[in-house]
Amino acid sequence: DTDDYFSREAVAFAERTLNGRSVHLVLLPDRTRDRFGRLLAYAFLERDGAMFNERLVEQGYAYADFRFDHVYKDRFAALEKQAKRTRAGLWNGVTPDLLPAWRQRMERRGKERSHGPDR
Repeated sequence: DTDDYFSREAVAFAERTLNGRSVHLVLLPDRTRDRFGRLLAYAFLERDGAMFNERLVEQGYAYADFRFDHVYKDRFAALEKQAKRTRAGLWNGVTPDLLPAWRQRMERRGKERSHGPDR
């Protein structure tokens, strides 16, 4: 949705990076779509083999999604942590209320766990 925080910048980055270029998509054989019917794919730039998904997270144009297990989950988490630390892209000005609803729920759950009665 282009009304989401930092989405216009992410779209512009994708257009600059991908327009007119060949991309190789890798799908996992057991799960090609999420529950909303969206294609789940890893996109690799043919010119240099770089994974576009990684670039999005690393440069702060996308969130790492920890809700589902996948082969790059730990790598994406590390890239997001680095992007947060360097305040790259969306991490330069995001506030909790600007996070997507799913991410706000995750953040709340994480705080509840770390501040619960047994901690």
